[in-house]
Amino acid sequence: MVVLAAGAILTVTLTLASSFDPSFLEVTGPSATIRSIASNPGFAFAHEAPIYVPDLNAVFFTSNDGGPLGYNGWYNNSVVSMINMTEVDMALASTIGDVNIQVQTLNLPDTIQMADSSTRSTDIKILPGTDIMFFTDPTEPGFLSYGWLNGFRPEPMLPSQVYRLDPSTGQVCASEWYRIHPRRQKCIYIKFRYRISTDTGISGGFLGTNQTLPATTYQFDVDPQTQTFTNRRVFAYSESGCGEGTHVWNAEGTLIGKFYLNSTTAQMIFTKSGLVILDEEAIYLANIQAQGLNLATL
Repeated sequence: MVVLAAGAILTVTLTLASSFDPSFLEVTGPSATIRSIASNPGFAFAHEAPIYVPDLNAVFFTSNDGGPLGYNGWYNNSVVSMINMTEVDMALASTIGDVNIQVQTLNLPDTIQMADSSTRSTDIKILPGTDIMFFTDPTEPGFLSYGWLNGFRPEPMLPSQVYRLDPSTGQVCASEWYRIHPRRQKCIYIKFRYRISTDTGISGGFLGTNQTLPATTYQFDVDPQTQTFTNRRVFAYSESGCGEGTHVWNAEGTLIGKFYLNSTTAQMIFTKSGLVILDEEAIYLANIQAQGLNLATL
């Protein structure tokens, strides 16, 4: 297993990629390239929640709901868009440089895009083979919530926790407590073996970056019967909070390489065309050897 963590930083020819271990070449392959496939300077249109639909060969994603480039906040929802990867492939085949494919904005009702509740969930993962969902809710008394820090949520009312939701019963329970911000849930690994998530306390929104706060990825064992998390331990620590790019660790938590874009990216997803990286004001396609897992077959 290889874990890629965003923010992500990449270049057109990978000349700014750093390899710290020979196994990094197994990720990139011998002729990797990274090119910009869409851009909109001044608007963080490509932020998070990427979903790849193979039948459509399209990636759906959302803009930043807050922050200086979000163009939204208390009274405006984030913008959900789609990029057609078939159009991307055709455009890239005709040039060796970057392209700028038109993204399609979806006209969705407010009820789909935003939930008005006391939680500030920033990441959701479904336990493979079930409909059970785990969602993060980052805040902590004495600290500040992600949504409030970025200007689109009220001040926090609950502590930083990860919750388990069983849609079949409607039961919600806290499954994990965090010191600062439980942000990214990297994966719930094959056959309930373990779960990986991060504490992004280092990121303070309008308060700026605080290097003394956590930028730590943790690993847990997942109980196959109760789905509770046990045996918490450090998987990896990122000295920059991945602020300069995509960090690549192996299954043992060893940093084997980095990709550079000179900006912080929030999310990425594998497609038939390669790894699509959401970089706020731009989208990049990394043509690398590594491929994603098909969770439907786990």
